[in-house]
Parts: sequence; structure tokens; C-alpha cells
Amino acid sequence: MSDRLSRLKKRKQILKQAEKNAKKPRLVDVDAVNQFLAEECDSERIDSIKSNVQNNFSIDWDQIKVSEKEVDDFMEQFNSKEAAIDGIIEPVFLSLIDGSMRACKIGTKQGLTASRIYNECKCFSYDSEAGVDGRVDRLTEHLVESDNINNLADKTSRVTITKLSRNGNESKVKVLVREDDKTVLVRKQGQMDTVKSKYFEESTSAQDEFSPGKIIHENRKAAFENDGKEWNGRDVHDDAAEVDHGIPCAVICDELKGNKALNTEDIQAILNDESNLFVTSRRLNNMKRAMTNEEFVKKHGDKLTETEKQVLLEKGREARKATDSLTNKKVVENLRKDRKVQKRMTGDAATAAGHRAVGEVLIVFMRPLYYELSDCCKEGIERGVDASSFKEAMSYRFNRMKKYIESNAKELAQGSVLNFIKSFFSMLIEGILNCFVGIFKHIARAISEGTRILFQIIPVLKDKTKSAVEKGDAILKLVAFSATALAGIGIESMLNSMGLGEPWSIIVASILSTVLTTLVMYSLDKIDLFGLKKSMRRARISEALELMRKETDDQIKNILEPGHRLRKCDVPT
Repeated sequence: MSDRLSRLKKRKQILKQAEKNAKKPRLVDVDAVNQFLAEECDSERIDSIKSNVQNNFSIDWDQIKVSEKEVDDFMEQFNSKEAAIDGIIEPVFLSLIDGSMRACKIGTKQGLTASRIYNECKCFSYDSEAGVDGRVDRLTEHLVESDNINNLADKTSRVTITKLSRNGNESKVKVLVREDDKTVLVRKQGQMDTVKSKYFEESTSAQDEFSPGKIIHENRKAAFENDGKEWNGRDVHDDAAEVDHGIPCAVICDELKGNKALNTEDIQAILNDESNLFVTSRRLNNMKRAMTNEEFVKKHGDKLTETEKQVLLEKGREARKATDSLTNKKVVENLRKDRKVQKRMTGDAATAAGHRAVGEVLIVFMRPLYYELSDCCKEGIERGVDASSFKEAMSYRFNRMKKYIESNAKELAQGSVLNFIKSFFSMLIEGILNCFVGIFKHIARAISEGTRILFQIIPVLKDKTKSAVEKGDAILKLVAFSATALAGIGIESMLNSMGLGEPWSIIVASILSTVLTTLVMYSLDKIDLFGLKKSMRRARISEALELMRKETDDQIKNILEPGHRLRKCDVPT
């Protein structure tokens, strides 16, 4: 019991002593606080503390390692299947509109297509370069030049007139008529008679050129005399010799009447050249008429011997080769010397370039207008420009468009002049290429396209900011794009030759060429021959991770920033 009492006594003594030592809380003294804030901070001590904390929170990024599979899985986050689908569906849908515009001759001369307008407007911002991309797709160029050819062909026609001979008899003859050019006879009878006389020389009979072994006679009188009959001056004979145009006059006139590098006299000389004239019997010539040798064999093959078929086909190929060679020779000669032809070529090229310049001006106005309309739909008319009223918003937007055009007028004008020059030479080359025929035309076009590609490749090779892989990938896609562009022209020509005709040939060619181009580019992107896509993805991932690292470092630094000033006495030692 005594022990318990003694312990209780001690507790009471302790409590009394505690109450005695206790002090009341002190009220805040404003002057003391101001003095506290005015005192100098111990910067060295604070930096030392921050350094110690940073070391405790620092991360050794070099020690973080991930597997290649983890990287590839992370890269899949950058792949958008929707973007890949849009990359196919969007161009195809736009190509349908492009084809309809081309078929209806809407914007073709100005180089405007739905795809071009959409891409120009979609990529526009007021901070982007003011210039307009003056490049026009090859199919549009081809269609513009085709219009020029058709316009000239419409001015050239093969008509029948009545001619009075020297003995007073009337006869009907075909003539070739073209505006601002000479009217000439389609068939040069004098040339044909010369070929016939040269073929028979001093004999009255010779071998049929289309039917070896078959004897023909120089004229109807000799043919009847060979049969032991007297010619009455009127009757015809199947074995009498006549001169046939291997490639018919109508075919050559239709092929060359739209050739801008040839005059009517040139066309007459080509179709009446010795290489296109063959001496045959009236029987074969009367059956053949205005058909080519190939068409003749196909239609009347049952009436011909195997030898005649082979000879006709061979002679037809020889005539075509010789006629194409002579045509190309005339084209080169006239391009060099004929002022009328030169004026025609440069005039069409200048007109086409002028129309394109108008199209570029329209694009200049379309781009900011599209931007404002798009911004109104996305952000709202007033809210998009922080305006308080509809009138203020519209005024601001129109003034922004006006200011953009005025401030960039000089740059736009310079770009338009440069694009005009480029368009002029591009259309001039296109016009010259379409004047050639046969295999030479294909060779010339291949050289032209190769030159175009070379001029596009040179800047890529000179670009020091790109790696060898990036250059290789860019060059490969340039070549593939040019090849598919040529394929589009070939598709349009093939559809016309199959009888599809305009406007459907243009619409179908536009869609097929776009689908082909899209699929080729998509395939090249998937194949990734140079490994560019993978390396670019890894670079993007590295940039993303580096950005994440910087953000984390910034967050740590923000945490370590002092919320108040410290004095020497407040920092523990």
C-alpha cells in the first residue's frame, strides 16, 4: 500500500512541475514576420539540400532495357488501320470526282481536279508557305493535249469534190481541207502512175505484189488481149493492174489530220509515198477497198490463199514501218524549220500554261476560304476567333484572308511566273511527243519521263538532311509514281481503242490509274524495301520517350522548387 501511495505522490509532483513550466501561446507579431521574410536566404544550404534530394529521386535511363518485341508492340500504337484504309478509300473516291470533272471538261484546262483542290486546301495554314504547287498530273496534261489535237483534227477534213478533167469529163475526187492551210488532193494520181510504170518497166505483164505467182497486166486492154479478146474501152478485168495504198488513205488521214507538226502537203506526201503503194490485181484491190491489210485478211481470209495472207500481212507491216519513219522524219524537219508549225506548237503550249495560271489563282483564294469555313465548323464562327458577335467574327475572318493574300502577293506572283514557265515547257514537250508515231514515240516518251524523274531525283540526292535510306525510298517512290502515271495514259488510250469512248473512258481511266497508284504506293510502304518505315518509327518512339523523360525531369524539378524562402536558422544542420 505504501508503495502505491509513494508512486501517486510522485505523479502529482510531476504534474505540478509541468503546469508550472507551461507557457501560453504567443500571438503573431506582424513586424517579426516582415523581418523574417526580409532576412537573407542561405542559398548554398538550399542547393545542397536540393542536390541531395535529386540524387535520391534520379533515374538511370541507361539501365532501362526493353526487348525488341516490346519495342515492336509499342510501335503498333503508331499504326492506324483507319489511316491506312483512308489512304485507299479517300483517293479512290476523289478519283471518281476527278474522272467526272475531266469527262465534263470542268477545270481540266486549268489543271484543277478534286484531288488537287482537296490536298491543297487540307494542308493549308496561314503559317505555311504561300506558293502553290504547280505540278499537274500526267493524265490531265494528256487530256489537255488531246483536246488540242482534236481541235486541229476538227479543222481538217477529207471531202469529195467534182473535178473537171482535161477532156471535159467530170470526176469525183477526195481532197484534204484544213483551215489556214492548202487544199490538196488525197490521192496523187501522177505519183501512182509513176510507181505503176516503174513496176512494169517496158513489159505489159508482171507478178502481183500481193499474190506471188499470179500474173497481172499493165492495163485492161493488155489483160483482155492476153485472153485473146478485144477491149471495148469500158469493161474491166480482174487481172488488170491497179495501184493500192497499203495503208488506206482514209486511215492515214484520220491518224495524221490532228498532228500539229504536219501540214496538209505533208500528209499527202506520206500517204502517196512509194513505200505505201503496191501494184496488185483489180480483184484484190476491189475486195480490199479502204481496209488495212490486216482487216482485209481477217474479213476475207476464206477467199485468199495462205501465201496471199502471209504476203499481205508482211507488206502491211512494211508499209506501216516505212510510213511511221517518214512521218517522224517530217515532224522533226517541220519542228526545226517550219515557222507555221512552230507557231502552232508554242501557241498551244502558251494557252495551256495561261489556263493553268488561272487555276493557280483560284487555288490561292480557295485555300484560305476553305480554312475559314473549316474553322467555323470545328470551332464555331465567333468562338474560333474569340469574337463577341457574328459581325465581328466575319469581319476578322475576311480581313485575315485579305491580309494573307496582300502580304503574300509578291511571292505568289513570282511563283505563278515560275509555274507558267514550267507549264509552258511541260505542255510543249507533251505536244511534241504526241506528234511522233510508232515505236519512236514510245522511245521519246520514255526518254522524256526519264528526264522528268531525273530532275526530281537531283534535289533528293543533294539534300544533305536525308540519309541514304531516305533518299533510296524517295527515289523508288518517284519512279513508281511516274510509271503508274504513264499507265493511266495507256489505260485511257486502250479503253478508247476498245470502243468505250468518252466520257466513260476518262472516268474509268481516272479511277483505275488512281487505284493502281494507291495500291503500288501502299505496297511499297508495306514492303519497306529500304527499312525506312521501321527506322522512322523507332526514331519517333525515341523522340516520344525522350519527351516523356524530359517531362518527368521537369516534374521532379517542380517538386523540388521551394514554396517559401528559408533562413539559415530554419535549415537543420
